[in-house]
Parts: sequence; C-alpha cells; structure tokens
Amino acid sequence: MSTFLDPNGQTGRDVALRELIDSFEEEHEGVTVEVQTSQWSMLAPQFMAAAASGNAPDLAWVTVLDLDPVLENQLFSDISGAFSDEDKEDLNDAFWERLTEGEETYGAVLSRVAMGYLYRADLFEEAGISPEDLDTWDKFTDAVSELADDDQWGFCQGFSEATSDVTTLAARMIHDQGTLFADDGSPMWDTPEAVGALEYTVGLVEDGITPPDSVTWSSEDPYEQFSAGNCVAAMAAATRVPTIQEQAGEDQTGFALFPSGEGTSNAINGWTVGVWSGSEHQEAAAELAAHLISPEADRLWVETAGQSPARQSTAEELELPEFLQVADAAFDDGWLPPAGSGPDYRPVMNQIVLDVMTNGQDPATALQNAAEEFAAD
Repeated sequence: MSTFLDPNGQTGRDVALRELIDSFEEEHEGVTVEVQTSQWSMLAPQFMAAAASGNAPDLAWVTVLDLDPVLENQLFSDISGAFSDEDKEDLNDAFWERLTEGEETYGAVLSRVAMGYLYRADLFEEAGISPEDLDTWDKFTDAVSELADDDQWGFCQGFSEATSDVTTLAARMIHDQGTLFADDGSPMWDTPEAVGALEYTVGLVEDGITPPDSVTWSSEDPYEQFSAGNCVAAMAAATRVPTIQEQAGEDQTGFALFPSGEGTSNAINGWTVGVWSGSEHQEAAAELAAHLISPEADRLWVETAGQSPARQSTAEELELPEFLQVADAAFDDGWLPPAGSGPDYRPVMNQIVLDVMTNGQDPATALQNAAEEFAAD
C-alpha cells in the first residue's frame, strides 16, 4: 500500500493506520501489509508511473483531485463487492458518487478534507471577533489585517508549485462564480470574477497582509509559520488541525470556513484508496480498502486521527470536536471539481499568481493563458 502516512510515526493518523493494519493482519492469516510512504504530492504520479511499468502497489492512496487520469486509464478496479448494501448506503455522499458508475465503485474516500483557515483563537476572542461574523471577504480581510502587527502577518498562504494547495485565488473564484470549471470540465478562468479574485489575492501580498515570501512558500510553510506564532491566520486543511493544536496550543488554534454568503468558498478534497487493476492480490486489497473504512475504522479515524467521519452513522453517533463540526458543514455544499476537469488544478492556480507577482503579467492575460494551456493538456 502506498500512502503519505507512516505507520511507525506518532501523529494521530499514523497511529490509526498502524492499528488498522495490525487488526487486518490478525484477521487475515498469511497476509502482510507492506507500506510504502511517500510525499503526499508525489503519490499520484508515482502510482501512475509504477502502473505503466507493471509494478504498482496493490492498494494506492490518491487524492480526489488526481482521480481523472487514474480512472480514465482504468488503473483502479471495482471494489464494490467488498461492501454490503448497508455500507454503501452509509457511505453514500458526493465522494462515493464520484467513484461510482452504475453498480461498480472504483475506490473509497476514507479521509474527507475541508479547506478553510486556521486562526489565532485567543486573539480573535480578545478582539471580540467570531469567525461566524466574517461572512464577507472584506470583513475577513479587515479582521486579519487589524490583528496583524510587526511580529505576525495577517494571513499566510503559499504559492509555490512544488507542493501546492488551495489559496485565496481558488477560494475567492469559487465564491464569486460558484465553480472553477464548467460542467464539461473546461476551466472558467477567463472571467471578470476570476480577474477580481486574482487581484484580491495579489493585493493581500502588496498590502502586507500576506508575506512577500509566500511566492516561494510551499503548502507546508503556512502551517509551520502559524505554529511558530508568525500568522494571525493561515490557509489550512481541517485534517491538519490536531497536529497544529499540539504544536501551537489548543487555546490558540481555531479552524473556520471562508466567507460563503449564500454560496460557498470552500473547496473540498479527499484521499481515495483504490486497488490497482493490475494487482495479483485484488481480492485481499479490496478487503483491506473496506477494512480501512469500516464502522470501527471510521470511529478510529475520528477519535484518534481527528478526521471528519466518512460514514453518516459515525457522524450521528459521535460528538465531534468543534473543528470537525465546522469542517463537516463544508461537505454539505462544498465544491468538488467535476469529473473530466483534468489534472490537479492547484499548481496551475499558484502559477497564475506567480506569473503576476514575479513575471509581471497582467491578471487577465495570466488567467487566459493558464486556461488555454490547461485545456490543451
């Protein structure tokens, strides 16, 4: 199994994976699970390259944003037989539907990811600010700007293409026009709303709210900067909150969704676990996939790893911590790229910002060029 987690590691997610591997091996005599741990951003390209050479892992973790080329090349096999009808009903959501065609299901999303931002809960409380009150982008910008000082930037995010994640460019575009892609998968970036979102994002840097070093920061740097006390707020995935709370202090670390008004600004994602269609151990691998998202496993992922529940029954049964209650709200109307939209859009979003910030391109030109190149690819 290829994954970004380390079953010998100490994070909640590492510990949960180790427990699930141990219990699976105990229940399946003669089966050994070998884990190949890689940088999360490399998992999809490594899996596809290995599949092309006939040497892919039996089970692979791939983000929902990387599914198109995997499914188009039929690299995942149908694992629907490993789930009961009750399981399918319990797991049925936008992610399950994304992986299902007719009666066949080509993977399971066992880690649902809501994008939003970390914020200094202690500073917000002292200033009498509640994230729920920041229901417009202007209010959000004013709040993080007012709380910033010589020691803390207002809002941290990273624009490097190396390991990229959602930034305010995508979040604002989704808020203003409802999506990044048309129903046929073509990018909707050559629009007045997209130009406004790009100007807003660049303006955060030019106004000193987002640090100028953000043009070289990867998606990991905002987490490190927030943990070090250098940011009032930072772009974040809800799955990272438990670790940041340990590092920065639970009383200083809150998680919120971006302003949504009557729509949404929150991109959602997830980690899909799928069985390689060329595997010689497809049956056992499918059973492991089902084991990793069983009712018992889902509770473990929530209670030990701090992840959002994948099953409706788990959400109803457990009292979720506050940050997971916030994240769970994103899945009701959060935005997923439509099937057929192509490869991961996040590196391209960052390149657009870099084209304006470091290459001096006009925002409208940068967006138009990126849309044409993305569609051509």
